[in-house]
Amino acid sequence: IRTTLSDPTRSVLLGSFTFAVDRSLMRQPIVGVGWVEFFARFRNKLLNLPYGDQSLWMTRQSFIEIGGFKWIPILDDVELVFRCHAYAAKHDECNIYVHPLRAYCGPRRWAKNGVVRNTIRNQYVLFLYKKLNYTPCQLYEVYYGRKFEHDDID
Repeated sequence: IRTTLSDPTRSVLLGSFTFAVDRSLMRQPIVGVGWVEFFARFRNKLLNLPYGDQSLWMTRQSFIEIGGFKWIPILDDVELVFRCHAYAAKHDECNIYVHPLRAYCGPRRWAKNGVVRNTIRNQYVLFLYKKLNYTPCQLYEVYYGRKFEHDDID
């Protein structure tokens, strides 16, 4: 991480690792998990949009400059990445970099809900956020089925 962030030829504002699912944690194979990995990598290549489960990283100076994490109940990682995109668009020397090393995510949510249901639900929440301008509290209610209470944040 330090090598990548300090490399002046890369000019990394925000970095992450490549998304992967830790199959060693699966009690049985989960149909479609490979597709989740494939489309996450495709999203990263096409749109350069890593999410928090890919271990986001940046310098402290960059983190402060873009305003850090917003204190919101859901999608704080996505909101940060979108702000980094906006910042990078204004500063040609900055970019978002997805490192080829993998960050392994646990398979719990796919094992519980299935790949299709989970994917549709996540894409729906992103659609509500980006296209219909739902607030993070509204998104929380859609995602979790209950109103956000400040006690929900540790």
